[in-house]
Amino acid sequence: ADRRRWERRLAEIPADEGLIPALRRLAEIGLREIEQQGFLNLWVETLAEAARSPAVARSLRDSYGAFERRLADLVSESQRLGKSPDTLRPVETARIILSAFDGLLLRLCFDRKIDIDTTVSAFLGFLDVSICQVPSPTRGARRRRS
Repeated sequence: ADRRRWERRLAEIPADEGLIPALRRLAEIGLREIEQQGFLNLWVETLAEAARSPAVARSLRDSYGAFERRLADLVSESQRLGKSPDTLRPVETARIILSAFDGLLLRLCFDRKIDIDTTVSAFLGFLDVSICQVPSPTRGARRRRS
């Protein structure tokens, strides 16, 4: 049920706004849900169970696969719109984004002093600089000597 709900939410995220606005929406939805439903500890327990149970691992792979595909589509659309470099590999970029976000969630489990809003803002700023900045044709180009 959780996976289906997230798949619907992912499908509703418009890709034409660019990658960072889409990720901001996803982060806001996800973090609010975590705060409101006490979901975080259950998620960590599920991850631990996936290490022991092939069935749980398969379910998580399916869930993450759907999330990863949608993020990869958002990266591809951002590239098509010229808002992300063509050199990005969408699937791998999506995987890195998910992994980094998962790492933030894990930290929240044991470090409740972390300000979620500030951290998410910094995370999105990092992603904007690292994966969304399209190099200009002159940046990095060598000048020819006359």
